[in-house]
Amino acid sequence: MILTIDVGNSNICLALHDGKAKPLFMERIYTDREKTQEAYEKDVESVFSLHSVPMQRIEGIVFSSVVAPVTKTLLPAVDRLFSCPIITVNYDLDLGFKSFAEDPYTIGSDILADGVGALNEYPPPLVTFDFGTATVASYFNEKGEHEGVFISPGVRTSLNTLSSTSSALPDITLEAPGPAIGRTTVSAVKSGILYGFAGHIDGIAAHVEEMAGKEVTVVLTGGLSPFIAPYCKHPVIQDSELLMKGLYHIFVRNHDKI
Repeated sequence: MILTIDVGNSNICLALHDGKAKPLFMERIYTDREKTQEAYEKDVESVFSLHSVPMQRIEGIVFSSVVAPVTKTLLPAVDRLFSCPIITVNYDLDLGFKSFAEDPYTIGSDILADGVGALNEYPPPLVTFDFGTATVASYFNEKGEHEGVFISPGVRTSLNTLSSTSSALPDITLEAPGPAIGRTTVSAVKSGILYGFAGHIDGIAAHVEEMAGKEVTVVLTGGLSPFIAPYCKHPVIQDSELLMKGLYHIFVRNHDKI
């Protein structure tokens, strides 16, 4: 069994794979920069206990992180809990694609993993949208080469900023807004966020298709992607497991080289 771990700014995702890219389960832990190594060890043990999986069955681990302070505590915790190889995601690995970024070593490990997952699961040319603290879109051309990235504020980040700077605005949840034109403050904000971000996807997809000269596959992932996908006019694939699938494929490509 292979354990994949992704440390994001808001959540840490753990997934277990048994010979397949599709995980047996995915669990999330709140990203806490102040948490100790011992506390993270207990979190990981709790996940395995919840699913009644012996930790001794883990044969390899793939670790991705964009939060350096958490890496310093979580990675040693994982190394202490498991007696198996750990692959840390970076551009030096065999990813199956090359990037045209000016400095590909600055590309976030989550972006790399999303790309590996998308190229192994869906046909290029394609654009991946990862909805996290930031909304990150990557374009891969017809040859599967990484052309570049679009980065904009995330859904929850935008909503939280709006709420924190508008004292009269109540807390907003992200269920279906109803008609596109809101008739109350709450419905108006929901419409603006959900239809607005859907339009953001449609717009970027249109620009990429104009540049590529053909239709592109659009894949949405991240915890908030299920809220956005229904409002897109461009055909989209919603795959909440994309990043973890990518980490699994990275293990398959690199485990015999470590």
